[in-house]
Amino acid sequence: MNPAVEEAIIRSFIEPRKRGQYIARLGSPKTRPKFTTHHLHHMRDLDPRYAHRIQPGEQNTEDVMRLLLERGASDRCYVIAASSEYDGEEVELRIALDDVFGGRADGTLISCNPDRLGYFQGEEPGEGYIRERR
Repeated sequence: MNPAVEEAIIRSFIEPRKRGQYIARLGSPKTRPKFTTHHLHHMRDLDPRYAHRIQPGEQNTEDVMRLLLERGASDRCYVIAASSEYDGEEVELRIALDDVFGGRADGTLISCNPDRLGYFQGEEPGEGYIRERR
């Protein structure tokens, strides 16, 4: 885990009234698993100013990767996830997206740039959002 990166992600993309709770709970090894399962599977706290829903037909590795790269993403990303082995790690973007779209990691925040760009995939089909601040 990288607390500084996670705090930047939360401060950039989670609704202001919920940021403190996310930072505190994600930062604790005791509360993190239950918190990510509850809040990332059923995300209701993305700041709507920066969350742009992707069409269901574009919610796949190739299209999301293309959309992120077009917006300046690098080939590495940071992952916060309810059900991924990559939770709290920096990995290749393609690996993180394959994990999400391979059905192994719903409830996942992928950060390409903690302050500016990322992707969120919820548990429900079609619940995919590009997260972007300009």
